[in-house]
Amino acid sequence: MFLILAPQKLIGVNTPWSAMPLVRLLPPFVLGIVAAMAFGGEKHIFPTWLVILLPLIFLMLLSYVAFFNQYRRRFWFGIIASFALLISGWQITVNASAEAELKIGKEKGKILVGKLIATPKFLPKKVVAEVRVTYTQTTFGWESAQGNVLLSLPPNKKSLLLERGDLIAFTPRIKELKSNINPEQFDYAQYLRQRLIRGQGFLRSHDWVLLEKGETGIWHWVKNIRDYGISKLNNTLEAEEAAVAGALIFGYKNNLNSDIQQVFSTAGAMHVLAVSGLHVGIVFLVCNFLLGFIRRLGYNWLFTIITLLIIWSYALVTGLSPSVMRAATMFSFVVVGQNLNRHTNIYNSIAASAFLLLLINPYLIAEVGFQLSYIAVIGIVWLQPKINAWYHSRWKLANKIWSLTAVSIAAQTATFPLSLLYFNLFPNYFLLSNLVVIPAAFVILISGLAFVGLAEIPLLGEWLGKLLQAEVWLLNSFVSFVESLPGSASSWVITSLEACVIYIIVIQVVKWLSAPTGVKFITLLVFFLVFCFSFTTRLQHINTQRELIVYHIPYESAFNFISQKDNLLISSLDPKNDAKIIEYHLKPHWRKIGLKGEKFLSTSALHGEYRQENLYAKQNYFQFYTLRVAFVNQDMDFFPDILPPKVDVLIVSGWPRIKAEKLLTLFRPKYIVTDGACSPYYEKSLQSAAQNKSLHLHAVREKGFFRFPL
Repeated sequence: MFLILAPQKLIGVNTPWSAMPLVRLLPPFVLGIVAAMAFGGEKHIFPTWLVILLPLIFLMLLSYVAFFNQYRRRFWFGIIASFALLISGWQITVNASAEAELKIGKEKGKILVGKLIATPKFLPKKVVAEVRVTYTQTTFGWESAQGNVLLSLPPNKKSLLLERGDLIAFTPRIKELKSNINPEQFDYAQYLRQRLIRGQGFLRSHDWVLLEKGETGIWHWVKNIRDYGISKLNNTLEAEEAAVAGALIFGYKNNLNSDIQQVFSTAGAMHVLAVSGLHVGIVFLVCNFLLGFIRRLGYNWLFTIITLLIIWSYALVTGLSPSVMRAATMFSFVVVGQNLNRHTNIYNSIAASAFLLLLINPYLIAEVGFQLSYIAVIGIVWLQPKINAWYHSRWKLANKIWSLTAVSIAAQTATFPLSLLYFNLFPNYFLLSNLVVIPAAFVILISGLAFVGLAEIPLLGEWLGKLLQAEVWLLNSFVSFVESLPGSASSWVITSLEACVIYIIVIQVVKWLSAPTGVKFITLLVFFLVFCFSFTTRLQHINTQRELIVYHIPYESAFNFISQKDNLLISSLDPKNDAKIIEYHLKPHWRKIGLKGEKFLSTSALHGEYRQENLYAKQNYFQFYTLRVAFVNQDMDFFPDILPPKVDVLIVSGWPRIKAEKLLTLFRPKYIVTDGACSPYYEKSLQSAAQNKSLHLHAVREKGFFRFPL
């Protein structure tokens, strides 16, 4: 019952529940999905269609029972319905996970056969394809197999012709997905698991062969349209403008470099480069404008069918991202509702689209794009009218500008806690950028679609290409200007709990401003104090933290002495040449724990002495507060007549020029750590020697990062 009533009471929506049945049904269903993702097993017990059908039949029969139809007892119906939906969400999620589980056997020398289930990504150095395995060759012949794998192929004439639906055979060079092995690092393995991919393979050209092309169908058709559009943009526009136009119009991001993405992200305009509800909404408005005469003539069904075909064709061409599917589904409900001459409740349409998409793929709930998309549209629908009412002018242009500003404020207010949680970045000039970027996206999308559609017409196609080049150039110039302004972005770090508390504070502020009461103010004050307590506790931990961390970076050494907000990184990496590696593997953790003063010391420069507060280093030995650490690699010389001090932690890298048994005898460590650059063969001998001496060895290559708090 509480699951069914909570959303309306929480945000203060005054629409009667009879107009929003799916809003009541969605929360327990989502809770079941989240619970299954956190605690569910891998076995599926019932077919998915049965899991959906049985609760519907059960609830329908229950509605005819007189006991539940009495008003004072109807809450029992709500409890039973919530429980049934929770179980359905759980079971559908477990089913989806089980169907994607990798079952290909462990025999060597076999061959796998699979079908491409998505359009391949053609990157500069590789072609990435999602493949569903269907058969495997064993000593007993061909047998059925299952599982989704991600294959990386070298780019060549053969791989660049792959399409969705193609059938390929390949040798099973499949690796199991390993979870995140550095603190706060983006967990790519978890990301793939949420996309129902259970294995990853890197194939050479002779490791795979195309068996047959997929049937010519809708995916082939939309791919040809997309490829045609991208080629026209690349052949007509300058490289940077073509990359931005391709992302904005078709959702094609392969040509976007990291610099362009960083500029748009800092300026608060990244959302226009990800085809989303904004783009689908523009297509919907254009359909209403161009095809409105069909409805005025009385052919409502014809208008509805054509509009739905256009919306979903655009969604297919742009790749069916979660935000596009959400928007296309929601607008579909709106269009059908208009055709039936019924008022369509926007909250019900949002819930209906989420319900439908999660029935198809419950793991969408874990995608950041899905979460941001829905929270943004809910924020716009709920907050924009309230913000828009703050100002009214007799000038229409001023009202239009304010209305657009209200949309931007509403969307940013709704999404900024999630953005801070996931990206630790807040664009300070988002109002300025969105005042230009949103209208520019409207103009560029229409101009771009017109250019692609009319490019073959002499003179007109050329003129439209020049117009599009100028429009995108102006957009890029404006975004670069905003990004270059002082303090264009702020870096903030919050926890999941703090993000939830911020959402509650925002909701309570809006409710209090709408109708101030003492109870609302006290509630607001309580949650504000909860946020302050959480933030202060975290800050206190940052100001007292002391620890040694050995990171895992393939084929590299990296260990860190952390004291309050300062840290010293000893690594084989070069801060300038390896900046991207450091950004990916290390800096998310540094930002999360509030480090400000990063210092670097190369492992090749460990000679002489190094001093800073509470840290003393000499040669390969370190004294950090009371912790004694030694770092050993192939460059270290060992002098048998000079015994090194007994150490707490021994970090081993490369292939030291000393036998493992003798190394442990010399240093007498309490803990042994092998880093990402340690030779697997030396690591194996060291593991054996450690077992003989009853010592603990931590291999970061297998177990992930090593942390030693003081």
